[in-house]
Amino acid sequence: MPFRVRNVVHPPWLRHMDTCGVLALSGTILCWAAIPVLLRELTHVVDSWTANGIRFPAASILYWPSLYYFYCRGELTRHVVRQCLIPAACILTGQFFWAAAPYFMPASSIGFFIRLTMVFSIIFAMLFIPHERRLLRVRGFYWGLAISTTGFVILAISGMSITANIQPMGIVCMVISSLSLGMYAVSIRLFLKNINPILSFGIVAQFASIALLLAMGLFGDWRAVASLSWWSWILLALSSLLGIAWSHTLLYIAIQRLGPSITAGIQNLTPFITALLAMVFLHEGLSLIQWLGGITVVLGVIWLLKSHAVLQQNESA
Repeated sequence: MPFRVRNVVHPPWLRHMDTCGVLALSGTILCWAAIPVLLRELTHVVDSWTANGIRFPAASILYWPSLYYFYCRGELTRHVVRQCLIPAACILTGQFFWAAAPYFMPASSIGFFIRLTMVFSIIFAMLFIPHERRLLRVRGFYWGLAISTTGFVILAISGMSITANIQPMGIVCMVISSLSLGMYAVSIRLFLKNINPILSFGIVAQFASIALLLAMGLFGDWRAVASLSWWSWILLALSSLLGIAWSHTLLYIAIQRLGPSITAGIQNLTPFITALLAMVFLHEGLSLIQWLGGITVVLGVIWLLKSHAVLQQNESA
């Protein structure tokens, strides 16, 4: 009797999953999750102002050939440059206050407060993008947000020190940074939706690099650059490539296809991936509560992706 493989029946919503958007967002999360692991050895060598002043310009240089290509094709126009101004201003403000925060609170607390970005992303998306408000009709969207946020809070609490010295100015810095980065995600969808992600972020990176170089000169210990080892330069180069060049281009693709609300909610997965990478490459163990938080985030992420696919299914019916 011949062996027959049964046809696998997939849920209807699974056929409406935006595979390209999911892959782009997965790449963004993986890149961002790797950065703390890459930069772990640099925390006592170079300050955050100087690190940003090196990493962003290095990433912006990588886009020069692409920008020249788009210029020759007539796609790099004044209109496109103007469209990039608001996203550039948002990410600059976010980076500026994020770099200032370590002076007023420990790193574990920064990792917790930066998730306010998700809250602001969803609020701004619902206010300014009518297309995003459709998600409010999908019950799974609320469940996905609640579950993934619960998992993130579990992860954050497990890594925070109860005796952490958090100054009020630190909270101010993180709120402004999160608000700016939340608006950054929404502005990508508002102003850069129909522009090639490589072109749009290539322009944004140029604006950001100029300002962050000035910030490094004013606030950073830029003299330490001369004493960096070759290994430190390799780590900075990798973090520039992964954490800025690749991750932001993939982020633009994800936001264009999935929207800022779903993208922001799924980014709750980032600290769990960081913990997994640290376990593999730095031999740092994960506690039971961290595993619990991570698995909870994964369940919430699946629910968020399902809610987006269900919405696509309902609209195509």
